[in-house]
Parts: sequence; structure tokens; C-alpha cells
Amino acid sequence: MHHHHGFSLIELLIILAIIAVLASFTYPSYIKQVQKTKRLEAKTALYIVAQQQEEYFLQNSSYAANLALLRNTIQSPSLVQENSKLSYQLSMSLSNSCNSTKTQPCTEYTVTATAQNSQSTDDECKTMTLNHLGEQQPLSCW
Repeated sequence: MHHHHGFSLIELLIILAIIAVLASFTYPSYIKQVQKTKRLEAKTALYIVAQQQEEYFLQNSSYAANLALLRNTIQSPSLVQENSKLSYQLSMSLSNSCNSTKTQPCTEYTVTATAQNSQSTDDECKTMTLNHLGEQQPLSCW
């Protein structure tokens, strides 16, 4: 009687086929979870900017005209700096012409997080916004 030790080529190919099928089902779920995590980072950054805007408004009777004015007081600067490796790029727009002074105060703002790099494939939440009233868009991302 002849005993074989180990696996035959057919057995290894069957195992590889099973692994490939399982991976094809789990990989899309993994990618969606990664995208959700990166969205959460962007939402956190938007909330930080909104909080800092409110603090700035209390001190100056005006919202900051741009992110540079807030950058010194933001507690997590890595979330808002222009960094090509980040998943979202933050920007701020004002709906009235102002310069953050008492003569021309900024009374409204909208902060936008725009997906970049690997996150740009997240079609559902490529752009998320938060304004001075706390309104969030698109609602499905929040």
C-alpha cells in the first residue's frame, strides 16, 4: 500500500477556488466599511470647523472668513490642513461679502468636505457640507 503525504494539485486548486469565491463576496463589504470610516473622519472635521467658527463668532462677532483664520485654534489640525494624502479636502465658502471685521462681519458660512484620492470612488458622499445653521448635505451621508 502506498501512502501519500500532503495535498494533491487538484485539492490545492479547489481550496484556492473556494478562497477566491469567499474573497469576491467579502471585499466589496470591506471597501464600503473603509469608505464609511473615512466619511466619519470628514464629518468629524466638519464639526470641528463648525465648533471653532462658533467660538470665533463669540470672540469677534463674525465668523472667520477662511480656514486659515481658524487653523491656529483647531484642536485637530491634521484634519483640516491641505494634505494630498487625506481622504477629504476641506474648504469654506461665505454667502455674503465680508472680511471678518465688525464693519463687515461674516454672518453665514458653509464648510465643504470633498472626497479625494481613494475616497473619490465614494459616489454617494463625494461632497458633504455643513453650514452655520447646522444643516447637513447630503442627508444620506450623515
